[in-house]
Amino acid sequence: MIQIHAPGDRYPFSDSNPSVGYERPLQLILAEDDPDFARALMRRFSGSQSARYRVVCLSNLDALLARLEVRRPDAILLDLSLLDSRGARTLAYACSVARLVPIVVLTANADPALADLAWRSGAYDYLIKSWHDFACIERAVLAAVRRSKHSRYA
Repeated sequence: MIQIHAPGDRYPFSDSNPSVGYERPLQLILAEDDPDFARALMRRFSGSQSARYRVVCLSNLDALLARLEVRRPDAILLDLSLLDSRGARTLAYACSVARLVPIVVLTANADPALADLAWRSGAYDYLIKSWHDFACIERAVLAAVRRSKHSRYA
């Protein structure tokens, strides 16, 4: 695979090790209203062998939107059922404010129409929550960051 980069830029990932060349931890926002699931996911990210992460967990849409005004993360893991917002509304607001930030939807809602809406709205992936498949979640986040960075160089 040929990768083209702007002079002086460091491409953040290689195919063999996603964290190669990335000089700082990936900044993630986890928008999740289930505190047990959020804690479990944060523990898994902190123990990851693939990359280093700094994860901020927020449980409502208002906090997410306020955080995005202050700092742009490398990616957002977005549950569509937050304390103050549900479904398509959550997706629409997050995608409109975080235009340049890759969003990976992580939800318990397996609705194909909502998944299609997520992709059409700009989400990089739509995952159904699983307590046991952290590797899939991490791969989706890393792929979203890689594609987002790569599209900026294209």
